[in-house]
Amino acid sequence: MKPAVPFTALELEATAHLAEGMTVKGIAARLGRSEETVKSRIELARTKVGAPTAASLVDAAYRHGGLPQPHLEPRLFAVTATQQRGLKLLAEGCLGPEAAHRLGISHTAFRGEMRRLKILAKAVNHAHLVHRGWELRLLSGRESE
Repeated sequence: MKPAVPFTALELEATAHLAEGMTVKGIAARLGRSEETVKSRIELARTKVGAPTAASLVDAAYRHGGLPQPHLEPRLFAVTATQQRGLKLLAEGCLGPEAAHRLGISHTAFRGEMRRLKILAKAVNHAHLVHRGWELRLLSGRESE
């Protein structure tokens, strides 16, 4: 069983706000900190868990117990296999061209699938989409369990 990742309070708070779909500027305003401070805390958190993107940081924070399990919601829409696999790749930190290649589709097709999934899941960006994926049971599995 892996212990929870030792995020500082500010790293965890910034990651939680990323999960809500907030921008660095918005997080800085909410926390009363500079944008540079928020950026550096997010970067430190990403480094701790080896997350190349904000979306993969959010996923890692859920998997390692840094963020509490989100409130689970019933999913009232169908998700295609490509969207499901694409979401998992985003959560792993794969960026568009690499994810598209792994799925065997064009980058344009991948972007379209993720755009449709963001609309269905009511997500504003990829980090928020990963959070919504956890809420909608499209992603799961804490490593500490």
